[in-house]
Amino acid sequence: MDNKNLELFQAIQSIIDPLKDDMQSMKDDMQDMKNDMQVVKERLTNVENDLSDVKEEVRRTNITIENEIRKNIQILVEGHQGLKDRLWHLPDEVDK
Repeated sequence: MDNKNLELFQAIQSIIDPLKDDMQSMKDDMQDMKNDMQVVKERLTNVENDLSDVKEEVRRTNITIENEIRKNIQILVEGHQGLKDRLWHLPDEVDK
């Protein structure tokens, strides 16, 4: 290689070397971001699973409310209506 070409090669090399360092730094940063994203994905999966569990528990609670508590409220209302009817007629019986 003649002197002119050698100088040109060295000039190009002096430009490329810092770019290689910057490129490696960017690759490292990207890998860190990928790792962070993986952690976020895992946490999101956990949140989705927890949300699914909460939805299932709410569904069970609603079924319990519909099947058990509603029956109990109906029985209570019917009992209350019976008491109300008896008390309503009580003045008639007292007057006799």
